[in-house]
Amino acid sequence: MGHGAWGHAGFVQGRGWVGWAFLCAVSLIAQPSAIIVDRIEFSGNSAFPAEELQKLLTIRAVSRSTFHRLLLFYTRNLQRNPATPAPLLRQLQTLSAAAEAALPALDPRQLEADRETLRRFYIQNGFHRAEITTRLLASPEGTYTLRFLITEGPAARIDTLRYLGLDELPAELQRELRRYRNLRSGMRFRETALIEELETLRRFLHEHGYPYATYERPQVSIVPEYNTYNVTVRFLPGPRLRFGRARFVETSTNASPLTERIRTFCTEFRPGQWYDIRAVERTRLRLLRLGVFEVVRIDSLIPRSADSSVDVVFSTRYRRPREALLSMSLYRTPLENAPSVGVELQLSDVNLFGGGEKGQVVGQVSVRDPLGALERGQLEYEFTVGTGLSLPYVLRRVGVSSQVRYGIRFLAAPLQLEALGLQLRAPVEFAPWTWMTTTELTVDIRAERPLNYLKAVAAVDTIPALAPFLQQYEQLYRYTHNGQRLLPPSDVALSLTLGADHRDHPTTPRSGHVLLTTLDIGGLGTLGLAQYTRLQLLALGFAPLSPRTVAAGKARFGIIWWRNREHSYVPYDRHFFAGGANSVRGWASRSLWDPVSGGIASGAASALASYIGGGLLVEGSCELRWRLPPVRMGLLTPYISNVVVVSFVDWGNAYNRLTPELYGRATLGSVLRALALSAGIGVGYLTDVGPIRIDAALRLHDPLNPTAAWVFQQPMTLRRWMLHLGLGYAF
Repeated sequence: MGHGAWGHAGFVQGRGWVGWAFLCAVSLIAQPSAIIVDRIEFSGNSAFPAEELQKLLTIRAVSRSTFHRLLLFYTRNLQRNPATPAPLLRQLQTLSAAAEAALPALDPRQLEADRETLRRFYIQNGFHRAEITTRLLASPEGTYTLRFLITEGPAARIDTLRYLGLDELPAELQRELRRYRNLRSGMRFRETALIEELETLRRFLHEHGYPYATYERPQVSIVPEYNTYNVTVRFLPGPRLRFGRARFVETSTNASPLTERIRTFCTEFRPGQWYDIRAVERTRLRLLRLGVFEVVRIDSLIPRSADSSVDVVFSTRYRRPREALLSMSLYRTPLENAPSVGVELQLSDVNLFGGGEKGQVVGQVSVRDPLGALERGQLEYEFTVGTGLSLPYVLRRVGVSSQVRYGIRFLAAPLQLEALGLQLRAPVEFAPWTWMTTTELTVDIRAERPLNYLKAVAAVDTIPALAPFLQQYEQLYRYTHNGQRLLPPSDVALSLTLGADHRDHPTTPRSGHVLLTTLDIGGLGTLGLAQYTRLQLLALGFAPLSPRTVAAGKARFGIIWWRNREHSYVPYDRHFFAGGANSVRGWASRSLWDPVSGGIASGAASALASYIGGGLLVEGSCELRWRLPPVRMGLLTPYISNVVVVSFVDWGNAYNRLTPELYGRATLGSVLRALALSAGIGVGYLTDVGPIRIDAALRLHDPLNPTAAWVFQQPMTLRRWMLHLGLGYAF
């Protein structure tokens, strides 16, 4: 029986370095230039794909630029032509030789190190009889292929696996710990699986009162005649400890110190509880979310005494309390999720009274959805100013924020919408063991007034079909005393949001799901003109198909119950719209509607029509997201792996235009018949907030085209592609 420790790869004898040194020496004598590896191949690898093995190597196949490849092509072909002028051929040969000399040459020592790396990788995964040899193949064109010849041999199995030192744990912990032991006798030995299980067991101990738990280097012995492993690991749990106090070591930047009350609210553990690393990590995360600290670090664990309690020390550094920022802004509009650009000035002050409070003043001028606005024939501007104050915790898991905003939105010329709003929000944090992750109760009081309404009415006299679309603004115009008064408020609404967000990453998720429900009730009491109830459901799902490919899906449904519609209105920000970069991408934002309950044919499309949305929304999408693998392309090499390619299919529509004549006309049959369908492809570049992307979509089924709704019914010249600029993934 052979014996070894954790680095048990040493029992296989290395070979091949001398032979490779001789081969490279002979090649260098025979060739005027060094060996340049153009291609790397693997042969005999059935247990692991070539892509996985390639990542282990330090040797890389060269990547020639386009100019370099063209230079070699013309040099080689002109050499075969006896009519090629000698000076031209010499010049090309000189340039080619110089370009080839700049490429990295094959180093025998580097090759031997890579061969040994592959051998150790196979041994660590149970193939202790694996043999790795190499071969250099030359082509007639003078290029070289480096081939790794792999003889894997049979995979070794686990004979015995013993964990020592866990018998001293309490019986209930021993029973629970068995659920995390997945490795069994007879399974294939893999070092990564063993490390993963050891770390899982150590994490379990850290979560159940053993902050100093660790394990010794595993002892691995090999039984060659049976091709099996015997593994022994000794755990050192240490004493089981309870929490003492949370101590803060702070570095101030002339900021107000955080009050003890807020520190207590953020602390996820209490003295006397068994130590749990999860509670410590959640405390750190809650402190960072306050926005008061630049750094929060778990600095050390200090045993208070021999009576099994331990203090947790948090080292913090305050951020600058006051900031002024003038910047270009690129953001998504809350109404149609369309990208908008603008200039923003923000003044902020954090930790105003020592409770993590944040006050800010914001001013912004922006162009809303510029690509969609070009499709509709005019740009849309918006000007807003506002001030707000947020208190992160008035209770242990409940915060409060308030915001006052005033703005003017330029709709279809000359119509404008003036708005003054007060919003009070109460976000609630759920305990970490619950499935729900977010809840928010909002009271929204707003006053809206249409400006230049009479001019807008006169502008549509030539298109009688558009008159109903101004009727909702007529109600608002009358409510504001023919546009003379902004107050009293036109809408007092109560909103409730319930959500469960279990994505593995907020902007570039690879797995997980999101479920979000929002209920808005407008027209509380007798104050205001708005009377409606709005329900919206959103479901997102993500699943990895490969290390660089993700499948994603979205389903969205919304409905508005409009009460007393002859004498009330629904605020513009509550309408449903379809089309756009984050909706059905075959259409511009707000340009897709049901021909039955939308009330206007595509031939009479007007910018005014896009400012009255629908009372019903049905929408869905499927995407396949692929991130490019690393490719050597000179200066572009570090950026290639951040490029993503997306293929997608979208469907949906908006129904029941919010005018008294059209609302409620949609039926189940008309909803199904009017489902729009588009498909396309997009390219983006990943940033910290997700990809900045360009999508191109083709309309497959256009409900606004009654004579040729399907794409195969249309001539090629009439098949429309729509381009969209997007910030972040579509969902």
